[in-house]
Amino acid sequence: MNLIEMENVSKSYGKQNVLDNISLNLPQGHVMGLLGQNGAGKTTLLKLCLGLLKADSGNIQVMDAPAWELTPAIKEQLGYVAQKSDTLHWMGVRQLLDYTGAFYRKWDNTKVTALMHRWQLDPKSKVSDLSEGQKQRLAIIQAIGHNPKLLILDEPVASLDPVLRREFIRELIDINIENNTSVLFSTHILSDLERVASDIAILRQGHICCQGSLDDIKERYVRLHLRSNSPLPRELPVQGLLHVEYSAHHLRALAENPDMEVISALEKQLNATAHIEPLGLDDIFLELHK
Repeated sequence: MNLIEMENVSKSYGKQNVLDNISLNLPQGHVMGLLGQNGAGKTTLLKLCLGLLKADSGNIQVMDAPAWELTPAIKEQLGYVAQKSDTLHWMGVRQLLDYTGAFYRKWDNTKVTALMHRWQLDPKSKVSDLSEGQKQRLAIIQAIGHNPKLLILDEPVASLDPVLRREFIRELIDINIENNTSVLFSTHILSDLERVASDIAILRQGHICCQGSLDDIKERYVRLHLRSNSPLPRELPVQGLLHVEYSAHHLRALAENPDMEVISALEKQLNATAHIEPLGLDDIFLELHK
């Protein structure tokens, strides 16, 4: 079952086309990281899924209902952390969490209290007196206090220090395992994403240029090195070579699903040595944005 299904979705602001013919599925229990440079359309995509924006065209289903027409029963199963906190700053921390919990039948006050203590939030502090990192911690607690079925996060750890980022990742893993919660989140911190995401979608200029499981993407994209004592030809019969860099005796390229039999044949033909270099997600992301 897919908790989110997007099919041929487009969204523009005036003459600016932000998302163009996007299709994306998030299965139940999966954690998907949404990557892209600033302005790629990540926040717009997340807001479309929440029904905060309406698509110009295409279809978006969230828990089998149109995203623009989500019922209160479905909204009660959603958790959301926005990129910027915009909450009731005049309230106290505990007061705000009690107020938030009043909207949810399954609010877990024991869990909320434990998270406040673990994340060093003084329940008597005013929200307006909190640092940006503390406000982000508070927003995360608001989003997960009712153990949502679907959690949507827009740069949820941008203001957190490395220790608290690890705490948050641990909490995210626990939510996913204990409640089979699906998570869709955008982040620029790829090392954190690799710890928790099962799936990846990369947005580039309004299009999804890469989508799949994290393991499959790491297997799909590698860096090919080909070295020879003789000059290498400028054209090689290898499918899927991207961003090729040549010197007289060395070829370096991003390769998508390279045919190893073809590469072995080239080694013999050109008296060359091939080396396949595995890539981390950060390298793949950078290569796909060249």
